[in-house]
Amino acid sequence: MPVISKIVPQKRNKAYFSVYVDEQFAFSLSQKDLQYLQLRADTSLSDEELQKLIHTYSLQKAKDYAYRLVAGKTYSENELYAKLVSRFPEKTAHQVLDNLKQYGYIDDAKIIHEYARTKLNLKPMGKLKLKHILRNKKFKKELISPALEKIYAEYDEPEMARKLLRKHFKEKKKDLNKIKNYLLGNGFTYDLIHEIISEIRD
Repeated sequence: MPVISKIVPQKRNKAYFSVYVDEQFAFSLSQKDLQYLQLRADTSLSDEELQKLIHTYSLQKAKDYAYRLVAGKTYSENELYAKLVSRFPEKTAHQVLDNLKQYGYIDDAKIIHEYARTKLNLKPMGKLKLKHILRNKKFKKELISPALEKIYAEYDEPEMARKLLRKHFKEKKKDLNKIKNYLLGNGFTYDLIHEIISEIRD
């Protein structure tokens, strides 16, 4: 039968305690929970009791970690899952995601649009570059195309290209090859670039 060998305060957070069972770390919990459960060294636990404690407090620790993450930054569901599964079991990661969805902290369909708008407000860019950014953010593929269509219905992409050029190329004589490469680097399509270059030539 498993036996709690020691319970020690955590170095980084004195309000939490690490519980060791048979000299191996098993789980951590708050001082309040420790007092409520009346756990102490030399307490014997059944295998079922131990697994229940490990699952309960691993889940709580994962929730605390996830809420700290979403409090400071916007995460897609896949991005957050990758963070969680690097520290906790897959089952725990999925349970935490379900909890976050329940309370509205994860809604990729909403988040992707807000995230895209923020990016465009910070710096105008073409649809291809924003698509690349959203993919790197690990948004689900089926959400990216509809989000791009919706966001670029709100923004004038040709005018964004013109705005970038006015800011970056202030000389009267324009190097069309440099302009082409600059717009390509900012994610504008060949068709749009051709349109802009035609305007400059005229």
